[in-house]
Amino acid sequence: ADQIADVAKANEMSVSAVLRMSQALQVNGGQAENAGKLMASFNNKIDEAAQGSDKAQKAFAKIGVSIKDLKTLSPEQLFEKTVQSLANIQDATTRNALAMDMFGKAIKGVDIRGLAQEMDASRGSFKDTEEAFLRINAAIDKLDRFWTKFKTDLAVSTSDTISDIGDWAEKFGNYVDQVRTKNLALRKEFGDNAAIYALFGKQYGLPSTERNYGSVQNANVPSIMSGIGGIADPGGVKRQVALAESIDKANKALEQQIKTYDLEAKTVGQVQSAAEKLKIEYAEGGKYFAASEALKTKAMNAAIAADKARQAYELQKMMESSKYEERKLIIQQQYAFATEAERQYQLDILDLDKRINDQKEKGLLLDKEAEALYREQEMDRINRKKNIEDEQHTFEYGWRKAFEEYKRDANDAAKNAGELFSTMAKGMEDMLTEFIRKGKLDFRSFANLVMDEIARIEARIIASKIMEMMGMGASGGLLGGLWKIFSGGSYPTSGSAYTHSIFSAGGNELGSMQPSVVGENGPELFIPRSAGTVVPNNRMGSLLGGGPSVV
Repeated sequence: ADQIADVAKANEMSVSAVLRMSQALQVNGGQAENAGKLMASFNNKIDEAAQGSDKAQKAFAKIGVSIKDLKTLSPEQLFEKTVQSLANIQDATTRNALAMDMFGKAIKGVDIRGLAQEMDASRGSFKDTEEAFLRINAAIDKLDRFWTKFKTDLAVSTSDTISDIGDWAEKFGNYVDQVRTKNLALRKEFGDNAAIYALFGKQYGLPSTERNYGSVQNANVPSIMSGIGGIADPGGVKRQVALAESIDKANKALEQQIKTYDLEAKTVGQVQSAAEKLKIEYAEGGKYFAASEALKTKAMNAAIAADKARQAYELQKMMESSKYEERKLIIQQQYAFATEAERQYQLDILDLDKRINDQKEKGLLLDKEAEALYREQEMDRINRKKNIEDEQHTFEYGWRKAFEEYKRDANDAAKNAGELFSTMAKGMEDMLTEFIRKGKLDFRSFANLVMDEIARIEARIIASKIMEMMGMGASGGLLGGLWKIFSGGSYPTSGSAYTHSIFSAGGNELGSMQPSVVGENGPELFIPRSAGTVVPNNRMGSLLGGGPSVV
């Protein structure tokens, strides 16, 4: 985002235009990061023509860009017009030569016609990127300023220490040189074994005649060495040399790590293709910096091919996702006035088809029998889900839910205690407020309020038990039956308190508290307190011993 915004600001273009150009370059044989170089070369060409360069003006004239266009069109508009004009040139050699003249080496190897088509196809894309990319650009600039200041401050604060280390290293180097020079001279005069003894023998009062090879062999060199510090201690010299080598090795490793950090800092936060990531590893401090150029080229070509394949795949997935969303919108439109259960049912079937297609694409569902088994199982689940949702909109469900909640609340001691406390606290507040205002303490009203609330709680518990004993929790009791009659709903045929039609003109066995429509003077509702039988007209004669039927 930082790089794109820099290119946009440097060339007076919008962020979306630079993104479109970068994408078009990348999918047509170029590199996205060359967008800045390409625009720099193009702006130089525009500047040459504006300054009166006859050659530059003729080059623009060949592709249909006039002097007026150069003066009035923005860089973004000029670029798009130039690309489209180049794409219209039939001869490939002429087209590529003019493109190189306009855009420089950054356009080398790019399919101009493909570039023009991609730019045109992506028009309107990335329109919401401007503000976000410019914010990121500003943030990266702040980070760059901070990092520069940090490194500068670090250098200033550590300069004395580094200077001391340099002085020490110089002294140590001189010290080693002195040891080596003296040791060589003594070896030449006295031989290897006598060098150190001969150097310090005089210091310990040994006669010159004893300072020879034979005398040194008989002398107690370790005892002499133990009393000699600094330059006379060969073990100390070895330790100093080993320390210097260790420091040098650590410095080189740290320098390599610094290069790696610098490389990471330049690329932090960037979304990169495989080719871009590989290019970063080719830079100094990267993993493949030391690889051969031939192998680098081969790897880069493979990475570009992988990026193109990935882009094609992702584009296909996005198009399929767009089609899926479009089908969802069509279903939502078609079932806009249907129930939520029906609409969700159709969406679930669409989602099932999508899941199956996704598995096929991954190669995980190739067996048709397995596909049919999975589809059947999922359709069973989808149908069960729809049935459950449909049931939740029936009279019985609403009644049962309300009844169960009422019964649960009635027997919820904590809820009842909370309501009683709230009533008592509010009543006490009102009583004390009245006392403060009028000087009269009405404790009787307060006590009645509390007793009324206790009575209400008890009444609720008793009412819930009565309704449960009457079977009103199953399907709504009498009201449930009447609801079904007058709403045209189907009456329950089993599992209910009412197993017969409420209309009993054809004769029915009635259970206790089961309603039935009867009456010789018009329909009346009969609810017997015990079980009984309704005898129809056509059986009245036989029941009365052959008498006349009552109509």
